[in-house]
Formats: sequence, C-alpha cells, structure tokens
Amino acid sequence: MKYVSVRDLRSKSAEVWKGLPAAGEMVLTSNGRPIAILSAVSEETLEETLAALRRAKAVVAVSEMQRRSTELGTDAIGPEEIDAEIKAVRRARRRRADLAEGAVADALAHEPEAVAESGRSRWALLVERIEKDAQSLGEYRESFDRDRKEFRES
Repeated sequence: MKYVSVRDLRSKSAEVWKGLPAAGEMVLTSNGRPIAILSAVSEETLEETLAALRRAKAVVAVSEMQRRSTELGTDAIGPEEIDAEIKAVRRARRRRADLAEGAVADALAHEPEAVAESGRSRWALLVERIEKDAQSLGEYRESFDRDRKEFRES
C-alpha cells in the first residue's frame, strides 16, 4: 500500500491522482500518522464502493463496542437490565426536554411587552436572553476562578 503525506498531496496532487487508479488505495498521512484512505472509484462503482465502506465501518464499530463491553464487564448484562437502562435513559431525556420546554415557555410568557416594543420575534428575544445568561455565567465562572486562585495562593 502506498502512503502519501498531506504535504505531497498539496504539492504533487496531479501526480497522486494519476497514480491512484494503479495503486487502488493510498493512505493519507499527517505528521506520519494515517488520517484517511484514498480509494480509486469510477462512476459505475461509486455506490457499491461506498456501501462496502459503510459496511466495513459498521463491522469495526460493532467490534469496538463488543471489546469495550467486555472490558467494562457489561457483556454479561441480561435483557431485563438492558431494558431497565434504556427506560432510565429515556426518562432522563424526557425530563431534560420537559425542563427545556418549560424554560422556553416561561421566557416567552414573561416577555410579551419586550416583544411588542421591539417588533422582533419572541425567538429572537429568547436567543438574546439566553446569550446574556450565558455571558453572565461566564463572568461568574471567571470571578469564581479568580477567587479560588486567590484562596489557594493565600
């Protein structure tokens, strides 16, 4: 298999493209590490090649999940435990979605005057409010970090 650096691809791209059909595949490297695979295809084989590549990636992903499951000891979990875990995750997602929906509704309900005065949409005002809250949280975090640093130094 032929290896091609990003630098070579930039500076000698025509040469790389001409050599790709003969090589079939090339490994693209950056700082000596593989980052991509270049594969020769034609219009006729594009879809088949993509499907094969996706299948291969899926097999690798499943193998990795199985390996991690064995490492973590979760490969011995029974169907009941799996169902319970799925239900718990779904409940947590619903709670987060409900909280987010409630926050949006609350923000929209408490700012009708601002909407009327500005002529802007409720969503635009909500985004602005969220951005201000995020900025306040960032400032609070910076203040907290400064205080913690001073405390540690004293």
